[in-house]
Amino acid sequence: IRSTYTGVSFVAEPHGDILHETEPLQRAWWVEPVRLGKIRTLYIRGGWLFPWLCVAVALSALGLAFRRTPSAEAARE
Repeated sequence: IRSTYTGVSFVAEPHGDILHETEPLQRAWWVEPVRLGKIRTLYIRGGWLFPWLCVAVALSALGLAFRRTPSAEAARE
């Protein structure tokens, strides 16, 4: 379901078919039963890994930043 004040609003099926669609700035309303998709997405299968992956990337970036920063004495030479 995509609902907007000034854009195109629509109701779409889980597999992509659009059931209802409005024109921009068109005032409309409707009641439509919504089916939920039962798709095993990447996030459902391994979403618990995402926060740990973010931590690993952040720590790696910090490690590279501190390793590549020249010391004050080396910068003067």
